[in-house]
Amino acid sequence: MLGVVLRSVFPMLVLAVAGSVRAAPAPLSETTWYTITTESGAKIGHGFHQETQGRDGREIVDSQEVDVIDEGTPDERMSFSNVTKMRALISRTVRKEDMNGRTLSITTDNENRRDWSRIDARIHSDSAEITRSTPAETRKLTIALPPFGRFDN
Repeated sequence: MLGVVLRSVFPMLVLAVAGSVRAAPAPLSETTWYTITTESGAKIGHGFHQETQGRDGREIVDSQEVDVIDEGTPDERMSFSNVTKMRALISRTVRKEDMNGRTLSITTDNENRRDWSRIDARIHSDSAEITRSTPAETRKLTIALPPFGRFDN
């Protein structure tokens, strides 16, 4: 309603304001996909590496999904039923950096059927707060960091 009133009373003002408002630029992102194979060339999974540059810094994501076969327990293997089951092992790591390239956090999620784990590291100038979570427990630890430590591969 207010927009209608403004347009009818102040058409030039609305045009001037609308012309000066610009959408924020989209973050720059680059993604590389790849296939994971065995030595013989059989495809068993895929992954990607993605780097996104935003206003506040950069986010680097590495993700992999690998298909594996679960042959079951010895008792299951001796039965007449086919217990071979395909499942995926999934791993994803996200590293966030500030505008100067300093690592702010690293988070790794791993998934294996219903089992999962997460390791989260919050990086400060002289220490790192590390939290490891699983379905069974969560543990926290703070460690001292040496000066000029780096977190690249």
